[in-house]
Amino acid sequence: MSPSIGYNYKPDFSEEKWGFYEQYTLDSNKFYSYYDNFLFGTAPPGEQQSLSFTMGNDIQAKIITKDTTQKDKKIKIFDNLSFSQAYNFAADSLNLSDFSVRASASPIPRTSFNFSTNIDPYILNEDGIKINTFVFAEERKLGRFKDANLTVNTAFSSSDFKKKDEMESSFSWNVTASFSFRYTKSFDFNRKEFKYDMYQNLTLYFTVIPTPMWNISVRTGYDFNESKITSTTLNLIRDLHCWEMSFVVTPFGQMKSYMFKVNIKAPMFEALQIKRERSWRDYL
Repeated sequence: MSPSIGYNYKPDFSEEKWGFYEQYTLDSNKFYSYYDNFLFGTAPPGEQQSLSFTMGNDIQAKIITKDTTQKDKKIKIFDNLSFSQAYNFAADSLNLSDFSVRASASPIPRTSFNFSTNIDPYILNEDGIKINTFVFAEERKLGRFKDANLTVNTAFSSSDFKKKDEMESSFSWNVTASFSFRYTKSFDFNRKEFKYDMYQNLTLYFTVIPTPMWNISVRTGYDFNESKITSTTLNLIRDLHCWEMSFVVTPFGQMKSYMFKVNIKAPMFEALQIKRERSWRDYL
């Protein structure tokens, strides 16, 4: 178990001495910022004095063997399991932040699982506005569920299937896959009720190196909510010794585009190149 404590302080930048905000003439309770709609935005209003606490855990199991000649086997159950929350002393109400849980594990070789969820300790009134009353006081629950996220990543390559005594080949490949799942609970102010949303997405990345001079990669995916293939990109690179040729194309979708380029590999001559391209804006 690894506990950690942090303290974060932020002054109230809406105060006149900071020069970021000014009160409206007709309504002294409202402020406007001189930097609204600027490229880098403005400093956020409101003072914050937040004390955060996180408890990280590394959970393992040990299997004891009866054979005294062998060592006990260790198994990782969770690479990390952490709980965190913060308390804002500067707030006049709703001082507690969401209660967050993070977990990661690798129960299968070459595969990792990452999970996170957020729980709000305060209840909502009938209009969907958060009030300074704990969910535990009303419902005897830790809090109100807000969202949960799960990501599964896996990767395979040609070297994973080669025997130790097998000779190295110039042909190689690798595949990376990522599946993300998100489940949210939010309040619908029009219907005055909670709504649930679910998002699922799969991303695939293939790389093939048929020879030392060629590199071919494809990035694609599938959106389960929209039931369609996501933006797909094909990238071909050919090593021409001192020169390099590359071709990148997105054949369909909103970001449809292509680029063909031949350039000298030496950085000092990077401006010396032949380039032809058409971006997605040209198709509008």
